Amino acid sequence: MAPTLSGLRNQVGNPDLKWETTRQWDLGIDLAFFDGSLKLNFDYFDRQTSDMLVQVPLPTTLGLPNNPWINAGSVSNRGVELTIGYDGIAGKEFNYHINGNISTYRNKVKSLGSGANIPGKDIHLGYYTYTMIEPGMPIGYFYGFKTDGVFQTQEEIDHYIHNGQVVMPGAKPGDLKFIDLNEDGKLDDEDRTLIGNPHPDFTFGLTVGGEYKGFDFSLFFQGSIGNDILNIIKYDIYFGTGWYNAPKDILTTYWNGAGSTNKNFAIDADSCMNLEMSEWYVEDGSYVRLKNIQLGYTIPRQITRKFSLNTLRIYVAAQNLFTITGYSGLDPEIGEVNNNPLYTGVDMGFYPQARTYMFGLNMKF
Repeated sequence: MAPTLSGLRNQVGNPDLKWETTRQWDLGIDLAFFDGSLKLNFDYFDRQTSDMLVQVPLPTTLGLPNNPWINAGSVSNRGVELTIGYDGIAGKEFNYHINGNISTYRNKVKSLGSGANIPGKDIHLGYYTYTMIEPGMPIGYFYGFKTDGVFQTQEEIDHYIHNGQVVMPGAKPGDLKFIDLNEDGKLDDEDRTLIGNPHPDFTFGLTVGGEYKGFDFSLFFQGSIGNDILNIIKYDIYFGTGWYNAPKDILTTYWNGAGSTNKNFAIDADSCMNLEMSEWYVEDGSYVRLKNIQLGYTIPRQITRKFSLNTLRIYVAAQNLFTITGYSGLDPEIGEVNNNPLYTGVDMGFYPQARTYMFGLNMKF
């Protein structure tokens, strides 16, 4: 009797698994000036993680249904955070508050135990590897081909020669030009490299608020600078086959003849290798967002006590009111996907954070 699917073993366990080990030390400084009106906080941290839980790729000849989890490798995270706050008074009745913070960190994989790199390719793009964990590099960096514009003419293709041979013999005018990094005359895994880093140069937040004659307001901004986003939803919407949705500018921003553009390839589902994983998918993910804004008014006590109320405050608020960014996707605020560091900063078309408007009452009896 043939075995059923339910009887097949589809996971390999590891009875020797244990918790990851983390060692961290911090250096912090807290300062206050002008009777506490001005506050500064500085923090430096150094976190070293060992016995990291990873799925190290094993040879397929072993016949295992999956790469089992093991404790292997180590990661280093070092960073600083600076916070500054000031509470001030302007005139007799206007109080204001300004608080800001900025932080930065550097992430590096120190070891993976067996030494085998760990590719990320199990989500959305199938066999394409598009992220990588590698010793000496930031965790989950974007991995693929570098590009050098778009071929404008057949002559450019014919003259793209390394080691005595045409590098991209199957290309056509309008195709992306992929860089042959080792100049051996062909494109292969040796030409794939770091094409983007999902970890920001720094993140920041800013809160501004104040009170005046019963009125109060607050604004909270947050942002990220220097991080890249892998916009792999472009694989579908710029595929050009006709059975996927497409952006409204696809006919005006893509190559349609020599000199038309040196950025976006021609719409051609049978093109050479335009949709291979490359820096064409990588965009600057920097942004500034007004995360929250609120305006309120507290009714005077002489009025509220007539209704047996100690406090009555009316307010209006909005969340995610606007975002300043050059990113072309739906939302630059992505973070990790499924809590997996392999997919940090990978945009798979997630629904954007909603813009929300609120009205409310705060009452105390």
